[in-house]
Amino acid sequence: MYLKRLYKQHKRWFLFVVAFVTGELFITFKAGVTVTPFLYYGMYSRPVPVQELNPVVNVYINGELLKTSDFSPLQWDNTIWPVVGFENQEQNNREWWDRDIRRLLNTTDSAKYLNTVDTATFWKWYKEYLSNKLGYPVHSVEIEHATYIYNKYGFNKNLNPLPDLE
Repeated sequence: MYLKRLYKQHKRWFLFVVAFVTGELFITFKAGVTVTPFLYYGMYSRPVPVQELNPVVNVYINGELLKTSDFSPLQWDNTIWPVVGFENQEQNNREWWDRDIRRLLNTTDSAKYLNTVDTATFWKWYKEYLSNKLGYPVHSVEIEHATYIYNKYGFNKNLNPLPDLE
């Protein structure tokens, strides 16, 4: 066994490894938050299956569809995730506050930690943000939630999309 050999050959490294593993286990089970990805078994415990149905957010700027191929992955994430985050704001606020923030920071004042941006403010900001990112004026933004099917022919838009759960 590795630990036996390590103990015999180098006691300081053995103590370091044991302390590290013990610390990781303590943090994971006590706090519920993993500080580092090392020894976090859930990240690597099983293969991720291919999803047949894939929800996609399409963004139309001034009536024209933004294409992912025109962006780097980072640029695309910076374009799409503000919309996704805003749409999920109410649920995320409750979930994050109840599950993590209140417990980890030991506070009852939620005003500093919850996002309270309203729809008009968000869309005004998002148009300005996209205008700066794209380098041209953005007059209109439309968001379409589509579902794509993955099969042997690749990704194809689902002609019978799932209903919105709003």
